[in-house]
Amino acid sequence: MLRIPLVCSLLAVFACGGAPQKASAPSVLKVEEAGLPFHILRATNGREIAPSEFFDELKSAQAICVGESHTDAHHHWAQLEILKVVAEEGDFGTGMEMFQRPFQGVLDDFSEGKIGEETMLARTDWKRRWTYDWEFYAPMVRLTVARGGTVLALNISKELKDTWKSVGTEGLSADDRAKMPEMDLDDEQHRTWFRTLMESMSEKHGMGGDPGGHALLDDPIEDAEPSEAITPEATSLLDPTDEDFIDQIYPVQVLWDETMADTAAKWLLAKANRRLVILAGHGHCHESAMIRRMRRRGITSVVSVRPVVDTGNGEVADLLSAPIHSYLLVMEKAAKNN
Repeated sequence: MLRIPLVCSLLAVFACGGAPQKASAPSVLKVEEAGLPFHILRATNGREIAPSEFFDELKSAQAICVGESHTDAHHHWAQLEILKVVAEEGDFGTGMEMFQRPFQGVLDDFSEGKIGEETMLARTDWKRRWTYDWEFYAPMVRLTVARGGTVLALNISKELKDTWKSVGTEGLSADDRAKMPEMDLDDEQHRTWFRTLMESMSEKHGMGGDPGGHALLDDPIEDAEPSEAITPEATSLLDPTDEDFIDQIYPVQVLWDETMADTAAKWLLAKANRRLVILAGHGHCHESAMIRRMRRRGITSVVSVRPVVDTGNGEVADLLSAPIHSYLLVMEKAAKNN
């Protein structure tokens, strides 16, 4: 069965674990102050729709996955604005890639006012397990708690992930196997997306390859799991044309998506009329990643939103040329000097 080689620990975007290498840069622009004029496009046809129509459609969805580059305050502002609308009424939650599932009880204690924010961050090991500046996420978490919503830990634990990488599914204990999600490794569209991403990373790090998929992630390193980095040694091992290489690392990316989709679906199905806003990196928040995997689990009304800052350099055109989202929330960078 699957055994993930050392190269996986060097390639952050594949959702591999690893010891922290450096602290994330602090936010320069506060999320609440990062708003820009925006337009909403349907990604499938490029047509602009009114914000009121967009928000009405979001209100009718069971789940809304809003992507991010982890250190882009503009993307987090878009997440916050969407959450404000969804959280206006009803039973809602904010599902977060940033928290691992064993810490759900800690998040519940925080939501119920039993512990404070600093204690919650310490008990969830935020600084080591996610590392990015808490202030990028604090506004969404605080709003969720203030309005009586659930902060939902979506991600697989580092410990289980590392064990699985070492021994494969067959080597897991019965208890650990029960915690693993159902895995679909045969989605050719997702595999093609993944291969394109590898080609983009190869091109970026001077190895050749087709950079055509680069727009799918604003920056593959930035959208990677924290605590890891692309090193010169790692780039020498990147070969997106090697199917054996892809076969070894691709399941880890799928594990990340399947775990979050499974956690979100189970929460939504546990009680009628729930709605969930999911915050996750762009690499997880598109049609063949979490979206399709949630539909497979019975969440039929699920959409994805891709925040993008339009600097006039083709960002929007790239995303429309091969659409993998429901909507693009297009912000105009030129409108402000930040």
